[in-house]
Amino acid sequence: MMLFGKFSVVVNKITGYLSVPGSGLAVAELEALRAAYLALNMAVSDAEVTLEAAIATWSSLYKDEDTGLSARMKAIKKAVRSQYKATSAEYAQVKGIKL
Repeated sequence: MMLFGKFSVVVNKITGYLSVPGSGLAVAELEALRAAYLALNMAVSDAEVTLEAAIATWSSLYKDEDTGLSARMKAIKKAVRSQYKATSAEYAQVKGIKL
């Protein structure tokens, strides 16, 4: 994006530069395009930050060693096994669930 900005500055300094009407190559059109790209780049950057925060939140909810979903599911499996025995139909229902 920096190169595009430098390019538009140089083109703007060319005495008598005229673009074909409707070509999208006028300096003002190039600057508008550059501004649109910069705005989109910022939007992507903001979305990445939001996504990283969401992933971190999900990860902590699932992977926390004490209170995470994975730990709770393992505890439930263990409780069912101890209450109903490893060969019971009740334990058979939960033992195959992958964590």
